[in-house]
Amino acid sequence: MSSEFHPITAFPFEGVGHTGEFLPCAADAEWCSSRPILNPACMRRVRMSFRHRRIPAVLVAALRHTRIDFASPARRLGLEPGFRELATEVQIEKWLALIAPSLPSEFGLMLGAQVRAESLGLIGLAARFSQNLADALRRLAQLTLLGDELRILRDERETALVIHSGGDVPFARKKADAIAASVLAIAQQLTGSRVAPAMVAFAFPPPDTIRYRDQYRATFGHPVLFDERITVMVFANTDLEKLVIGASPELAETFARHAAEDPIGLRLPDDVVTAVRAALRVHMFESTPLFSELALLMGVSESQLRARCHENEVRYPALVEEVRRERALLLLRHSPTYTNAEIASLVGTTDEPFRIALRRWLGLSPDEARRALRP
Repeated sequence: MSSEFHPITAFPFEGVGHTGEFLPCAADAEWCSSRPILNPACMRRVRMSFRHRRIPAVLVAALRHTRIDFASPARRLGLEPGFRELATEVQIEKWLALIAPSLPSEFGLMLGAQVRAESLGLIGLAARFSQNLADALRRLAQLTLLGDELRILRDERETALVIHSGGDVPFARKKADAIAASVLAIAQQLTGSRVAPAMVAFAFPPPDTIRYRDQYRATFGHPVLFDERITVMVFANTDLEKLVIGASPELAETFARHAAEDPIGLRLPDDVVTAVRAALRVHMFESTPLFSELALLMGVSESQLRARCHENEVRYPALVEEVRRERALLLLRHSPTYTNAEIASLVGTTDEPFRIALRRWLGLSPDEARRALRP
């Protein structure tokens, strides 16, 4: 492959929150000379959002595994220890900064290894049902993981995933580790096989302990470069052409479209039904948001949203039921790989209420519904 600069195609970013722009950076040309794909690796930072959200369940689970005290710093910031209430991005960033010194060096790698596509919401589900791994990663690049950016560059032979980890903050390295490890964990989940990158480089010093060094080797399968200018993972395009197990183009497009309809941060549209339905599709995972929580997530006051719903004779429980039914039937019809309990979680409830709801909707058990809905 020639070392001269040649045009790079960035995947288009559909829908949620990123510009998808890349700025050529001549300073990187010498370092990247052996991999032309990385010549335009400088990215500009997108503006930070201050939305409310829940602390990711996978992060809480990983923290519990470390047995460190992460509840006390949460209380200091006005967060309850179970993290079932909503928090602002600023609160979450401060909380992470407080607990970062207590975390083991390898925590980011440990956390990333536990991530599954479904834990990333609608875009994660769109990735889960994509046709191949390249398409799945394209969708995931729309998503900020733990507050960071993931960008994709591609030429005729290789694809580079460039990670921006937020600058000189105490937990920047752990965040970069988590993103890189989560990409491999999701790739293995989707394809059923290990996908080894051709190169992994981090813009951080070498690990400070033998245990941390060994965790890098175990995660990535080969030596890792450190003290480089950017954090990047490079894959052979042939590896990214691997098919996703249980792929469903219909489901992938449906979930990607629902993600693009997310009204958060926008003015409440005239059609309040459309706005509430879109917000529920985004946030109804593992549990169903209370009405007051949904208002925060939509960027409006509870009284404003309640007044608009009253004016339009909108009943929140009815919309919750509608969105839950829509997603449940889609998953039962197109995804034989999910258990009934997993589907229940993905529609914001638990197994027994899910079974009762199916009886109410169709008069069928989950297994009977699968057979009846099967294409």
